Amino acid sequence: MNSQPLLPESERRWLHALLVLGTFVLGFLLLGMVAEVLIFFSDILFILVMAWLLAFVLSPIVSVVLRAFPTLPRGLVTILVYLVIFIMVTVVVVLTAQSLVSSIAGFITELPTLNARLPEILAPWQERLQGFGLNVDLVAAFQSVLNGLAGFGGDLVTPLAGLAVASLGAFGNLLLIVFLSLFILMDKDSMVAFMNRMIPPRWADEARLFQTSVASSFGGFMRGQAIQGLIYAAFAVATHLVLGLDFMPASAALVGLLQALPFFGAFVSWA
Repeated sequence: MNSQPLLPESERRWLHALLVLGTFVLGFLLLGMVAEVLIFFSDILFILVMAWLLAFVLSPIVSVVLRAFPTLPRGLVTILVYLVIFIMVTVVVVLTAQSLVSSIAGFITELPTLNARLPEILAPWQERLQGFGLNVDLVAAFQSVLNGLAGFGGDLVTPLAGLAVASLGAFGNLLLIVFLSLFILMDKDSMVAFMNRMIPPRWADEARLFQTSVASSFGGFMRGQAIQGLIYAAFAVATHLVLGLDFMPASAALVGLLQALPFFGAFVSWA
């Protein structure tokens, strides 16, 4: 007897297409559930990833110091490296804050003088606009802008208070990132050995190759970005010193930070 299929050829094709579409729908539902779980733990995952990244970037500095002073314990060297970096960051932040405060205070102090000189400064532009037949009172417009800037400081009190409260959480996350990265660097060898023991022996060579590839490619890329940021920050400092420009600490810190960011930071810093 010739066995005939239970379903015709056309219906079997529709059933196959339905199974494929159902598989896609089930996959998207599973991705959505996984995304919800990841979003729920996003803060924790962000802290862990940033701590690992910070430890990964600073690991060569600790290794260089250990090669130069092999008798020192790794924990002490790691703490000293973090302490030096903390002092450098604190100095940059303090200098930047002082520059911003002095610049803003000087601008507010000069507002009355600038307001009095507005007719003299804007006279050529006012004449050009009138020559084109445009009756625009530039002096009144700029005076309203300056008066708004003068009262802007009082209006900032409430938003800045809320920002200060919100920044406490960010500061706490930053402390967690620093301390976790500190412990990761101190126990790096133990963690790597534990991860190697978790890998099956038949995949040991591939695991070592993966570690070497990540350390040489991704690690080199991130450290290169950090070095590039430092170079551009030094170039910004030299430019400000030669040309006598203001806002040197803030400008150098911002340029260095943006240049250190991968991909899009360089375009923003040049802009």
